[in-house]
Amino acid sequence: HGPIPTQLGSLKALRFLLLDNNALTGTLPESFGPMSLVQLQLGNNKLTGKINENGYSVPVGLVELSLEGNQFSGTIPKLTGFSYLEVLRLGANALSGSIPSELSALTDLAIIALNNNTLTGTIPPV
Repeated sequence: HGPIPTQLGSLKALRFLLLDNNALTGTLPESFGPMSLVQLQLGNNKLTGKINENGYSVPVGLVELSLEGNQFSGTIPKLTGFSYLEVLRLGANALSGSIPSELSALTDLAIIALNNNTLTGTIPPV
């Protein structure tokens, strides 16, 4: 319960952060950027706000980003800087707008789950 502790951002060597199903609230901490995270799973909590609203940096080697089953709103960010991303799970939120064309540049992306949002437009070519 409660917000994600910002102190986690000081764990620069942390590679896996799995906090699914914990009734976490609040927004994504900006402190995740400088971390060495490979896998970030925050699914099925009560997180809100926009994903990467402030344009903070993302962990360079991030391979999995799972934020499904929260209450994120706004559009899907452009995902620049996610060069190693293989798994993107953003389903079951309140995301709207179109799917960014930058997804096509993520050549390692193997799983995309954007279900149960209110997305519009076409799916970008891969």
